[in-house]
Amino acid sequence: MSNFGRSVCASACVLILGLSGCGADYQRRLEERAKTFGQETEFSELTEVVDLPDSPLVVRLPPGFQRLPDSADPKRWGLPSTEATGLPNQKATYEASIVDGAGGKQHYYIYLCVADLSTLNPKDPMKFVELRLPQLFPNHNLKADRVSTKTMEGRGVEWDRLRVTAKQPFCYTQANGQDMMAEMDGILEVWGRSDPASNRYVMIGWRVPAALAGKDYADLDARGPLVAGSVGPKT
Repeated sequence: MSNFGRSVCASACVLILGLSGCGADYQRRLEERAKTFGQETEFSELTEVVDLPDSPLVVRLPPGFQRLPDSADPKRWGLPSTEATGLPNQKATYEASIVDGAGGKQHYYIYLCVADLSTLNPKDPMKFVELRLPQLFPNHNLKADRVSTKTMEGRGVEWDRLRVTAKQPFCYTQANGQDMMAEMDGILEVWGRSDPASNRYVMIGWRVPAALAGKDYADLDARGPLVAGSVGPKT
């Protein structure tokens, strides 16, 4: 059954039980399940389920993202080294692209970083990253905030978020298939939180050319909270 069909069925069940006077506890549980169906529908666009390396966790990504091999040239994704950014134990880089009007591909990225809480150093990774970013991007606009996201089960989870807007290098594939590095206005957004249940600190980084912001799956305002909220234990 489609996600839409499941949502309709769940809503119908709640309505029928309410009219038939069934037990309040059962109705409450069914209403909670209906909310869960709504969450599943919201997350259904995140079709790629991938492991957070060296952890018992998974995360869901939008379609089109491909993991870059560890042997790939770091210039391909344009992010300075882990030591330079302060991102703890950068584990995996995923790349997606959007075709522009000239037939070329503008690439954007998701970085997955995981660290063991018992050996985490520094103890506040997000603050450490925040202090490093001005060195990487001298002319930048930085915003730090705390964001509440919903998990796939409907629970609220708090994340720290940093967003930096600055010129930065991106890989651009020309219409003839040749890759080139181009300096563009771009956004680097980093989400971070501790997950005591798995004894891990999780960071999710996005890098998107400013020209793509708000488009397709590069819409950080829409997809950033969804991807963060999808982090959960392997089943």
